[in-house]
Amino acid sequence: MRMRDLTEMLGLEKRIPVMYDSRLALKAIIQCQFCTPAEQRLSKDYDEDVFPSEEGVHIQNVSIEEFNEIMRNGNPPDFRKIRGMINDNINYPISMFDVIYAVFCLYHEEGHWIDFKSSGQSGSDFMRKDAPFRKPVYELGERIKKEEDPNLKLKLGNEWTLLYRNIPMEKYADIYALNKLSEIDWKEFEKMCSKIN
Repeated sequence: MRMRDLTEMLGLEKRIPVMYDSRLALKAIIQCQFCTPAEQRLSKDYDEDVFPSEEGVHIQNVSIEEFNEIMRNGNPPDFRKIRGMINDNINYPISMFDVIYAVFCLYHEEGHWIDFKSSGQSGSDFMRKDAPFRKPVYELGERIKKEEDPNLKLKLGNEWTLLYRNIPMEKYADIYALNKLSEIDWKEFEKMCSKIN
């Protein structure tokens, strides 16, 4: 099953704008883009190889297994933190973890989109309100990239995860995703997945 199959099963395309294999998703496997192309060009982080991209949720249309592997290897402490949140809050068949993790990520991005749209703000204004929380996360991320000691890298990765998950925008999206996961009948969902595979 691919990410697009999962997105369609969840009905996300009916609720939010979703783009597959976009230029934005080549840089990040899944991301919610709040800023319009015009706003992006004004950003100090403007990258002409990636931007401008449309507003909405951008996803690489890889298999669920590939998605999980990329997420697991990209930031192991954050992957473990999300797995812990899921395990602490959701009763699901363990054999479906990869699917459930991918569903969490999709709902997390939907949570960002809903939070953004309900704010009534422009994308840049919406991003600006969390900027003070993101700055130390970004700085720690840059330090982690340069760190060569694997033990210290892991320790810093755990600190990064705690900082990142406490950014108000991220907390909102995590809570939204967990609430949406709790609404799913996982036995029925498993049956639906087996029809696609």
